[in-house]
Amino acid sequence: MSYQNPQPTTADLEKGSTSSTPAPLLVPCADYQATYIVAGSTLPERRERGWARFRLLTRFLHAFFFTCLIVFFAHRLIPRLARLVNERGNSFSMHHGPVHVPNGCTFAEWTYDPNGVSPVDHFEHVAEASFELPLDSDELFFVSGGSGTFANGLIDISDDGEPGSDTAEVYILGYYNSLHHFQELTKVCRLNPEAGKNGVGIFAPQHWSGHAGHHYRTQFRIHVRLPPSTAGSPVAVNRLTTKLPFFVHHIGDLKNSIHFKELSLSTTNLPIRVDSVVVDAASAHTTNSVISGHFNTSHFLDLKTSNGPITVDIGLLNDQSGEATKVPATGKHTTPSSPVSANVSLFATTGSYTGGRFDVVAHSSNSPVRVAVPHAPADHVLTLAAHTSNSPIDLVLHPAFEGGFALHGSRWMSPQVRVDEGVEDPAGRGRRRDVSFRQVQRGDVNGVVRWLPAEEKELGLVTASTSNMGVALHL
Repeated sequence: MSYQNPQPTTADLEKGSTSSTPAPLLVPCADYQATYIVAGSTLPERRERGWARFRLLTRFLHAFFFTCLIVFFAHRLIPRLARLVNERGNSFSMHHGPVHVPNGCTFAEWTYDPNGVSPVDHFEHVAEASFELPLDSDELFFVSGGSGTFANGLIDISDDGEPGSDTAEVYILGYYNSLHHFQELTKVCRLNPEAGKNGVGIFAPQHWSGHAGHHYRTQFRIHVRLPPSTAGSPVAVNRLTTKLPFFVHHIGDLKNSIHFKELSLSTTNLPIRVDSVVVDAASAHTTNSVISGHFNTSHFLDLKTSNGPITVDIGLLNDQSGEATKVPATGKHTTPSSPVSANVSLFATTGSYTGGRFDVVAHSSNSPVRVAVPHAPADHVLTLAAHTSNSPIDLVLHPAFEGGFALHGSRWMSPQVRVDEGVEDPAGRGRRRDVSFRQVQRGDVNGVVRWLPAEEKELGLVTASTSNMGVALHL
C-alpha cells in the first residue's frame, strides 16, 4: 500500500494537533473500482407492462368476437348457400332416388298453364292431362307411390261424366312451381297391368333427402267423372279401388246414379268424405283423420281409422236369405277427441219388407261410442257389439228390436237401461213389449226384450263394454 496526500481529520483540527505526521487515509487499490448505483423510479416500467397486458386482452377479445360472428353467420348461411347450389346446380339427382313406375305405363301428355285453369294455394303453375278408362272394367283403380311431398292431393269421384258414355273420364291437374322439378320428380300414367284392370298412377321418388320447400312442392287433383244414369236405373261399376296415401278422398252424391259392386278407399293422414253411395261391399281406411258420410250396403261395410272420428249414416239392406249384412266400424284412438258415431238404419228387401239379419260392430279406445238405430223392420235380427275404454257408450235401439242384452261398465257407474213405456207395436199387431233386466254383479246388467205374445224365432243380441265410464241403453 501507499499513502498519498495525507489530510488531517476533523478530530485533529479540533484538538489543534501539531503533529507533522497525520493519520493516513486508505486509498483503494488500483485493481478495484468503485461501483455507483442510482435508485431511480419504477413507475414507467409498471405502466408499460400494464399497457402490454391491455393490448393482449384487447386482441383476445377481438379474436373471440370475430370467431363468434363467423360461427353464427356460417350456421345460418351455409344451409342457405347449400340450398341455392342444389337448386341451381347440376347435383339435383343427389337428393332423390329414381321414380319407379310399373311396366306398361302410358305417360300423361301434359298441357302446361292451360287457358281457364288457375293454380291453387301457393302454386304458380298448373298442368292438365286426361285419360279414358273402360267403364265395364273388372276393376278401375287409382294408386300413388313415393314421397308424399310430391305425390299428394285430392281425388274426387262424381257422376259428371257424359250421359250414356261407356267410359270413365279421368281429369288430372298437377300444381307446381318449377317445371323442371315437376317433370323430374313426378310421373303420371295410365296402367293396364292385366286384362280387365285399368287405372291411373301417380309416382314420385321413394326417398327424398332434399328440402321440401316451396320451390319443390307438387300437388295433384284427380277428378273421376262417371256417366250418370239415363235409363232410370243406376250405372253399374264392378269394382273401384284407391290406394292413395296423402290424398283427400271425396265421393259425391251417387246414391241415385251409380251402383258399385265393390268400393275400396284407402289413404293416410287425410279424410275420407262420402256424400252418398250404394254398394254391395265397401271399405274405407285412413289414419289420423276422419271418415264421414252416408253409406248404403247390402253385404259388407268396413270402416277403420286411427286417431280420427268416424261419423257416418249407414243404411243396411238384407233379404234374410243368406249371411247377415255386416258393418265393422273400428277406430283405434289415443286421444279422447275421436269418437265413433253411427246412425244405422236397417232395411229388409224381402217381399214383406220384414225380417233381415244384421251384424254391427263399433270398437274404439279412449273415445266415446254412440250407435243409434232410427229405422228397422219388424222381426229383424240385430247383433250389435260396442266396445271402448275410458269413455262412455250410448246405444239407442229401434222399438222393433227383440233379443237379449249384456252391459258391462265401471264398478262405480252401473249401466243404465232406459225404457220407453209408451211405445206401440211397430208391426201393428197389437202386441205389448216386455223388458226385463237385472244387475248380475256390480257394473254388469243383463236383460231381455220381447214383444208378447212371443213367437218362436231367432233373436238378436246387444253387448256393450267399457272401463271407468258408463253404458246407457235406450229401448
